[in-house]
Amino acid sequence: MISEGDIATPENQHQLKSATFALLLNRLYQKRATGLLQLDRDSVKKAVYFKRGYPIFSRSNLVRESLGQMLIREGKINQEQCDAGLAHSREKKCYLGTSLIDLGQITPHQLHEVLKRQVVEKLLEIFSWNRGNYSFITVRDFRAGVTSIDMSPASLLHEGISRYGSTEQVDILLSKHRMAYLMLSENPELRFQDLNLSEKEKGILGLCNGCMTLDQIVALNPLSRKPVRALLAALVCAGILEPRNSPISDSCPLTEMPESHDSRLAREAFLKDYDRLMGENYFELFDLKPGAAKEEVRQSYFRMAKIYHPDRFLQKHYSDQFLDQVTKLFQHITRAYEILMDPDERKRYIAVMNQSKGTQRTDVHALVQAELAFRKGEFLIRKREFAQAVLHLRQAVSCEGSEAEYLCLYAWALYKANPSNHTCAFEAHEKLLKAKDMNPGLAQTHLYLGFMYKDEKRSSQAQREFELAIQCDPDCTEALRELRLLGMRGEEEKKKGFWDRILRKK
Repeated sequence: MISEGDIATPENQHQLKSATFALLLNRLYQKRATGLLQLDRDSVKKAVYFKRGYPIFSRSNLVRESLGQMLIREGKINQEQCDAGLAHSREKKCYLGTSLIDLGQITPHQLHEVLKRQVVEKLLEIFSWNRGNYSFITVRDFRAGVTSIDMSPASLLHEGISRYGSTEQVDILLSKHRMAYLMLSENPELRFQDLNLSEKEKGILGLCNGCMTLDQIVALNPLSRKPVRALLAALVCAGILEPRNSPISDSCPLTEMPESHDSRLAREAFLKDYDRLMGENYFELFDLKPGAAKEEVRQSYFRMAKIYHPDRFLQKHYSDQFLDQVTKLFQHITRAYEILMDPDERKRYIAVMNQSKGTQRTDVHALVQAELAFRKGEFLIRKREFAQAVLHLRQAVSCEGSEAEYLCLYAWALYKANPSNHTCAFEAHEKLLKAKDMNPGLAQTHLYLGFMYKDEKRSSQAQREFELAIQCDPDCTEALRELRLLGMRGEEEKKKGFWDRILRKK
């Protein structure tokens, strides 16, 4: 089906068969691949962008997956309204979504939600393919879209197989494991992937305790055989469930999936935890005594893995450096577990653990200082004390230059503090463009660029940025107001041009 060579030689084209995409999605996640997965079937072409193993964006040439057709299928608009919106967008040279908002056909929130679903649907539909071709091109980085996929690969596997997976595809994924005993993976990186299950599905997962075979679990649910098999296929493919040849009695208890957090609060809380946890020895890390039993270590490890699994920080547009810290801490926790579970390794560690205290605090101290400086700068901008804000935000960028939010706010403060200084305006513009590349989903960046273009009388560029701001954040009232003002101004200019032409004829 899919070998290591399929990923090792990404530029070569490979044949896509039933279940290939599901297995490929999981393989790219486990390899933490960054690049472009290109797929084609007859005249249909699709592309899925991956970053650190996570699908973040998808493109398609299918007409039925366009925004207008999706809005029609969902009953938000009819074909006549779609045609009117397309005509309006061509006339105003704006996005279809903006035109439909302007015409009163949809709200900004409806547009935001449909765009999020659209980019996911383009990916999920690939699960229905039982033939075609694919190739994966490894790249360091690329410009992502404004609207990103914010589902974990495990969630995508679950939904894709449940909605689009054929009986053949499910059979391929489960055929080898029908008589195997299913239990939760011992690998917390796989076990605690982000997954949104219904209560019934959680009950099915609870049966996977290593005491029953796959066929026995399916037999307990005769009225929902198909969805149960699809669920188990997705969980096995994702590695959350581990097939065993024999039953096991001491499997770990099922635990709830971690809840998502607000991105900024999660970042701030994590940095505080990171500073503390990376400075503690392995026993302090797990809140254990040197003589703790293996089962105590195991339980503490799984508790920590739930909290600090990288999926908890999924698609929050964090910087690469911050995500590196997340990965580093998770690896630190895993290494601690491995050492403390091995008696000989534990003895050796106890002998030298005092020498390792406080050796990894420098980097995180800079991150914490950057966050504090950012907070101060943000507060000063709200007070319109831009010159003072520049000082604090410059410090934040200096300590942590890969955070788009820091760079965006610093650029805006710099521009507002020196409104007539062309050098500062140029620098601010360049930094906003850089922040936009770093995080295209940050509404503030588009809003501030729009304001700058407006000041420079570049109406079309301003309009485009305000439109993008609304796509990123439908509650961005400032962008909505500016678009309405630009629309009113355009109508006034059109009327003025009409009367000018009439007067010239006279």
